[in-house]
Amino acid sequence: MLGPLLLLVSLVVTAVVAGLIMAGLAMPAVGAAGASARAGVGFFDSLPAELEQSPLAQQSRIRAADGSLIATFYSENRIVVPLDQVSPTMAKAQVAIEDTRFYSHGGVDLKGIVRAAVNNANSSSRQGASTLTQQYVKLTLQENAVYAGDQAGVAAAIDKTYSRKLRELKLAVTLEEKLTKDEILQGYLNIAYYGDGAYGVEAAARHYFGVHAKALTLPQAALLSGIVQQPRAFNPRTNLKAANARRNVVLTRMLSTGVITAAEHDKAAKTPVRLKISPTGNGCDVSPYGYFCDYVYRTLLADKTFGATKAERRQQILRGGLTITTTIDPKLQQLAQTAINERVPASNGDGVGAAMSVVEPGTGKILAMAQNTRFSNSEKAGFDATNYNVDFAYGNSIGFQTGSTFKAFTLAAALKEGRALTSKIQAPPSPATFPASQF
Repeated sequence: MLGPLLLLVSLVVTAVVAGLIMAGLAMPAVGAAGASARAGVGFFDSLPAELEQSPLAQQSRIRAADGSLIATFYSENRIVVPLDQVSPTMAKAQVAIEDTRFYSHGGVDLKGIVRAAVNNANSSSRQGASTLTQQYVKLTLQENAVYAGDQAGVAAAIDKTYSRKLRELKLAVTLEEKLTKDEILQGYLNIAYYGDGAYGVEAAARHYFGVHAKALTLPQAALLSGIVQQPRAFNPRTNLKAANARRNVVLTRMLSTGVITAAEHDKAAKTPVRLKISPTGNGCDVSPYGYFCDYVYRTLLADKTFGATKAERRQQILRGGLTITTTIDPKLQQLAQTAINERVPASNGDGVGAAMSVVEPGTGKILAMAQNTRFSNSEKAGFDATNYNVDFAYGNSIGFQTGSTFKAFTLAAALKEGRALTSKIQAPPSPATFPASQF
């Protein structure tokens, strides 16, 4: 059975919904309201009360031995951060524009519901009454469906139906019994879409301004918090005028609720929007070490530590927020790449390819992996997605035989056995044939 709070909420909301249905359909029977209310309570009672939360999709990053970034992989460009790593101004701006009374009501704002119902029944303009918690529930249900690959679930999470709103309402009430307001706000700031491919406030701050979420200023915070309502319409990169107007709406709301002073409002409103768009590359095509990046990616795809199937492993790389630190030495990598480019440039005119791997003796650590082409599926000259440093196990090349490189190892083994440099070794002929493609 419903608890006292949920029962009260269900009765109030069901009554409002029934009223709206009657107003919209002009139902003649007065008794229909009572029947709708009774049916509504039963339906409300049958709805799930626990919000399941799948892990949020985050960037995975491949790093060099010195910590520098080699590549980023993601299905959603997101970096989850705790609330104390978000500017307090940003948090206040988001609350001000989305749910001014967030800290003073429960998961459902009954006052807001009544206000919206009265307005919508008597005016052509529409008002919403979803609390920030309800919005968080909606976004979580969408993310859960995406995580499960459930397209029908994604559609159901945004259906404009009363049943969907009632489901969100019940989940919001029970969620507020489990989480604090700050925990809910933290979740919202991390899951919300801020347009232009940026999910969550940290990725958005880096994308639009090149700063961490903790460093957002008042004008920047107001701009970002305003995007969430309509990410495409208020995208500052493509529609700066609309984004600026929306930013000023947020500033006015912050002023009216006492979050900022008149002086702070006026200064921020006069501050021009200064974007510093910093796109986050996705995949090996945009990596400075494309061939090594591809080698690492394929190694991860083959490792069952990251999932039972290849599809699961791919999802883990794209969503799991992994940090993979490799053995690559950026200085050696640069030297190797420079040597190849100078001696066998891609524009040599003969179509000659060159590849170089530098492996540390004794450990097997790959310190550099270079090639005289750029890693890409492009068919343009100088680009190639085939990594000639590896064979089929880690790419789409048959690999190369090592040739005269082995002479040094043979000589070292002979010297270790005490043979002199003038020694002669009689060995029977042992010819081997290699295709030209392996030279």
